[in-house]
Amino acid sequence: MLLLSLLFTAILLAPTPGPLFYITMPEPLDPHALLWYAVRMVESRNSEDAINHAEKAYGIAQIRQVKLNEYYRVTGIRYTLKQCLNEEVSREIFYWHCDKWGSYELAAKRWNGSGPMTITYWNKVKKYL
Repeated sequence: MLLLSLLFTAILLAPTPGPLFYITMPEPLDPHALLWYAVRMVESRNSEDAINHAEKAYGIAQIRQVKLNEYYRVTGIRYTLKQCLNEEVSREIFYWHCDKWGSYELAAKRWNGSGPMTITYWNKVKKYL
C-alpha cells in the first residue's frame, strides 16, 4: 500500500511534459520502384491483364516463359505465365531480375533481351524514369 501511495504521489508531483516529439522510421527505400514503373509503362501501358499472344508474354511486365524458366532454375519457385497476370508475381520476378544487374540501363536492356533493339527499348524506358 505504501509503494502504491508513493507511486501515485510521484505521478502527481511529476512535471507536465512539454511538446512531445515522435521519431518515426522512414519507409524503406525501394531501389527498383522507378524502373518498375517505367518498364510497366513501356511493356503494357500499366495494364495488369495484358497478354501479347504473338510473343506469349503475360502481365504488366510482359513476362515470357524463358524468364520463368530462369527464375525457377535459380529460386526453385515455379510460376505459370497466367500467374504473371498478377502484378505481385510480376513484380517479384522483375525485382529478382533487377537484383542481378548494377544499373537501371543494364537491367532494362537485359529484361528486353539482347541485340541492337535493346537500345531502342532503353530509350523508351528512360522517358518514364
